[in-house]
Amino acid sequence: MRSNAVDSTEKGISNSRIGFVKDDVLSNVVLHTAVILINTCDEVFLRKIPGELSLNFLHLLKESWGRMHSWPTPWKCHEKQSSTFSNMRANDLAETIFRLSMNQVPHAICAVDVARRSIFGSTELEFENFIINHWEESPILLTKVSKNLEGDNIIFSLLADVFKSSTIGTLLNSILRGLVSCPPINSDEMDILNFLKKVRDELGSPMLYEQDIRILKTVRSTSMSTHGPLKTEVHYPMKSMNSRNMERPEFTGIDLVRQCKKAYHEGYTVALRGVEFRWEEVAMITDRLAMLFGQPSVGANLYLTPARSQGLVRHFDDHCVFICQLIGQKQWTVLPRGAGFLPRLYEPTCNLHCSESDGNIAEGKHFLLGEGDILYIPRGYPHEAHTLNNVDKSCIDETTELSLHLTLGIEVEPPFEWEGFAHIALHSWNLTQRRVTFNHLDSASQILSEDIVYLLHVAIRLIGNRNPVFRKACLVAASSLPSQSEGDNHIHAHALNQRTIFAHIINQIDAHSSFLEAFGTVKVAVYEKNDDSLQWMGWLHHLPQEEERIDFNDPLRFFEDLVLSYEGHINEACSAFMHVKSSFCRDVRFEDTRSSFERLLEKYRKTRKQFMKDALWFGMLGEDIWVCFYSMIIDVVDDLLFISASMISFCTHYFSVSFHQFCNLDKKIMSSSIHLLYTIEDSHFCLGKSISVSDLSLDFFRHRFHCHHQDPPASYL
Repeated sequence: MRSNAVDSTEKGISNSRIGFVKDDVLSNVVLHTAVILINTCDEVFLRKIPGELSLNFLHLLKESWGRMHSWPTPWKCHEKQSSTFSNMRANDLAETIFRLSMNQVPHAICAVDVARRSIFGSTELEFENFIINHWEESPILLTKVSKNLEGDNIIFSLLADVFKSSTIGTLLNSILRGLVSCPPINSDEMDILNFLKKVRDELGSPMLYEQDIRILKTVRSTSMSTHGPLKTEVHYPMKSMNSRNMERPEFTGIDLVRQCKKAYHEGYTVALRGVEFRWEEVAMITDRLAMLFGQPSVGANLYLTPARSQGLVRHFDDHCVFICQLIGQKQWTVLPRGAGFLPRLYEPTCNLHCSESDGNIAEGKHFLLGEGDILYIPRGYPHEAHTLNNVDKSCIDETTELSLHLTLGIEVEPPFEWEGFAHIALHSWNLTQRRVTFNHLDSASQILSEDIVYLLHVAIRLIGNRNPVFRKACLVAASSLPSQSEGDNHIHAHALNQRTIFAHIINQIDAHSSFLEAFGTVKVAVYEKNDDSLQWMGWLHHLPQEEERIDFNDPLRFFEDLVLSYEGHINEACSAFMHVKSSFCRDVRFEDTRSSFERLLEKYRKTRKQFMKDALWFGMLGEDIWVCFYSMIIDVVDDLLFISASMISFCTHYFSVSFHQFCNLDKKIMSSSIHLLYTIEDSHFCLGKSISVSDLSLDFFRHRFHCHHQDPPASYL
């Protein structure tokens, strides 16, 4: 087996070879079969692949990519060659990386306690004080924490080496070079392989503007308000190279760095989204924070702003943020929030931008963040920020008074608000009631009771629209209980606080839920055919379903029948509603609900962690991954061999463990592996999927393995 690597700068992409030459068919067959197997098996089988074997295969790809030079037009190469390889596309290879990465264990791991100390201080009491006095209520600058911890602060110590640089060019290069697009995952997606089917054509593609990165600045407009000139947000006119869709511009590494550097010198801020999917250090921090606050995940964005500039226009967020100042300084202004205003995540009617006329900047709180400071801003608080204006223009160089900060966003998704906890409580209680009364109610009474429960879900939603307590984050599953050294009293206080809030929620449901209001709401939705108004119920289908009469993904159809059934029987339905509501509020149990809540949270976390692991591997491999792959298989597409499912499975298990040696002419390992291929039981690794065996593959295997002095078992031929 010979290697024929060529310097890409001399021969160009199309002539590059890192890997195998034309007569080296077997190595390419192994690569093809591994890709076919991995991309066709389910999640259960993927978990059976030994972690070490998967990791070795992934590292082979990473090492190969690391040997590549900086290709000027990788996507152009991808487009050109994808038409040649009818059975092996870049997306097929990207999908293999995605699938193998799902069950990898991250290298960077820290305890939740360490993350807590990095933001809130060394004692449990400091975090408890934050939750009581500031969480979702008021902004606070956590400046003393970082100064006292110094090297023990994982947020700043881990990221210092990642983002520290002497010039703006090298800083941008360290941030942007080699990154690929990260397709967003739907918040209610529980099946990672189903998500993969939807986005497989986007995996490994270049960065997308708006989705992955934005370059923008805030400037004064000619319009005026009572408080002075209005400001507006403008985007840098990015020029997309190699883009297949001009409505969604794509950018490769070298070109992206060049344009960002030019924009930076013109006063634009570079805003990179999804940073938790691009650096393992950030991923570790966000994962620990998610556990600390009892949420499925935490997002992270990175902002680089030059001197005397403002990036984003004044706005508020629909999630709480921790702003970590990594380099330089930045001046923040946080204006008061409207009374009772607590925006839901991704609320379609919620406009995040604020008018300059909505508030006087003098009314806000002002915070100057230096390196190591952390500013907490609750959701709903209007805010804006700029780098220092009192810098002499004649003294400014490319790094003078620039600002680099990381924003950690605690997104409270609908199931994990207190309203979500109430919906889970009602659903769990109803399942229990259904089992208890199964043989004690007639069919009509059972159906009426079920229908009323679904209307009570609507009533709870309507209360949540009015009562901000229902929209607050539920911290029942937060990993923030004090250690034993702090004493059991703190543990009891934490649990008591959660129970107190739950009791308040149930009392509000008992006092304010209305049948007529709930029935009127669904009646309007039915008559207007407005299924969007009921889409908030969709996540309920992730709870245990036992003969449910409603499809939570399409609730309008159920409510159409309900409105027709009860239109002329309002009084009877209203009485049944009062009975079901009273029974629920009387009998519901906090502990039962908490168990169901934690099980649902674990389902969400599992999918998010799988997605994060996948995205991190793409971040490490970079945008030129398909070039590496194609250089290994460039001459074998016409000879692609399809072999049985058991053979494919075995190739993955036993060739990948020695794949590095396999690429370095280790014929002994190859021979012993092939020998095992013939002796392995067909049923042991069978995927249950049939892949045809061509005459070409039969002749090939017989000829290639003649050195074993024995014929393969008849079952394989």
